[in-house]
Amino acid sequence: MGSCRNKRSSEVECLKALKKLKEGDEKLRGCQLSDEFLLRFVRGKNCDSKSAFETLKNYAHIRRDKYRHLFANYHPSTVRHVFDSGMIRVLKHRDDFGRPVFVMRTDSWDVTEISINDILITTLLILEELLYSKETQEKGVVIIRDYDKFGLSHMRLCTLGEIKKACTIFVNSFPCKYKAAHIIRNSYFFHCLLSMAKPFMPSKLRDRFFVHGWNMDSLYAHVSPDVLPEFLGGRLSEEDAWDTSLEERIFKNDENFRNVNSNFITGGSL
Repeated sequence: MGSCRNKRSSEVECLKALKKLKEGDEKLRGCQLSDEFLLRFVRGKNCDSKSAFETLKNYAHIRRDKYRHLFANYHPSTVRHVFDSGMIRVLKHRDDFGRPVFVMRTDSWDVTEISINDILITTLLILEELLYSKETQEKGVVIIRDYDKFGLSHMRLCTLGEIKKACTIFVNSFPCKYKAAHIIRNSYFFHCLLSMAKPFMPSKLRDRFFVHGWNMDSLYAHVSPDVLPEFLGGRLSEEDAWDTSLEERIFKNDENFRNVNSNFITGGSL
């Protein structure tokens, strides 16, 4: 009970400090951000107000300035084709530590239909929806990246500039704890990608990459086959494996996602 009380006290103090820093920032002062929204940054950065503030500033900067062209279409209806492809989904059941498991599969990536920007937007929309959960804010997420069928056509799209952009958005500008990234069925191309991405990632994050190759038992030591779909050697059918309610919520909240973006541009409320 005492540790819970201390934790809540730390969150309250960090939230106060974050709000004070926000009001002192010329570009953020006009944005009316709810405590619920700001607590994502507080919890995502373990009650470090300075780190939370830097992430909040970056979160606003990529939307308002740096990648404004990308966020001009930041709403689910623009990437429905990505959701329909099944390339990026979340498991219905969390892992043994209570963390949602995010699955990305290359064999569903048609490079003539799905761009890198489509993938970035879809991933962000899913993560934004997941972070409505306090449990996810505190415990973080786990990623399974299936590189089966990843070839030269995919690699050509993964330029150094695109990799840097992805790291800027997800690592520096988003309040999510990435607890583990499990790489499976990877080829030589993955190691090229990782070597390109490493300079843009903190060492703590680099250490959370687990490369399993084709050894699925190695993956199962981290994520139980009880929660995995059959194509990953799991015990669940496609119908039972995925959190379809999450996807439904995302599309129902289309207007909310538009507001998240416009708020940081026009200084509205959130």
